[in-house]
Amino acid sequence: PASRVVQCLERLGAWLIGVPAYCLLRRRAFDSLSVYAVSGAIIGFACLFLYTVAIPVVVANVPFTEAFSLMGNLIGFAVPAVISGVLASSVFWFLAVRQWGEK
Repeated sequence: PASRVVQCLERLGAWLIGVPAYCLLRRRAFDSLSVYAVSGAIIGFACLFLYTVAIPVVVANVPFTEAFSLMGNLIGFAVPAVISGVLASSVFWFLAVRQWGEK
């Protein structure tokens, strides 16, 4: 059950953050793996912040200071979030972006 919730949140993050980021990078003609890796790291950290601070504050009416202190307790999750964002964006680059960059 908990893994299903995480999967849904990951898909939501990909659609709400990843697709606009891809469109922006494509529009600016950035096709470098390093640009996509850095973007993935930023997106990974942004999703972590969104899920641990922003959503509890807005949906559950948790006070911001309490939610932010929770983020401090979960800072250990920042490294896996950033690494998974880098890996996901790198795989995406290899599968999709590299082809239009070579043309």
